[in-house]
Order: sequence, then C-alpha cells, then structure tokens
Amino acid sequence: MSKSTAYNAVDEDSSCPKILYDLFGTVNHTGSLNQGHYVSNVKVDGQWYHCNDDFICKAGDGDGEKAVLDSTGAYMLFYIRQ
Repeated sequence: MSKSTAYNAVDEDSSCPKILYDLFGTVNHTGSLNQGHYVSNVKVDGQWYHCNDDFICKAGDGDGEKAVLDSTGAYMLFYIRQ
C-alpha cells in the first residue's frame, strides 16, 4: 500500500505503539443535501473497483488508487488496521 493511503494514528513517540491503517473503501456523494447519488470504491486484492448501482468496473489505470484518491465527494472512508 502506498504512503498516500496509510494513516499513522499516533506520533512517532517511542512510548506509544505505531498503529497503521489502510484505506480499503470509500462512499462518495454527488448532488445536494436534499437529493443526490452515492457511489462507492472498494479495494479487493490490491485492485480498486468503482461501484455505481449495478455497474462495477476497475477504477482508473493500474491499480486504480490514483483515481480513487483524486475523486471528489468523499462522504465516508473505510480503514482496516494493518
């Protein structure tokens, strides 16, 4: 996982354990507070997928990470502890 999707939950203080998380899913919203549309992105076996209703495709080029990180409207982020 690239450094762009890893999150360090504590400072580099040696008295605290180093806890890292990897991003594995997002929910994105477009529209207004009253109406809109939700899509999701999920990482499976190192590949990001874009899910829009019943249409699922690979997200972007390569593993899709850049496309997911550059997407707008992130509403919820899902992390898993390393």
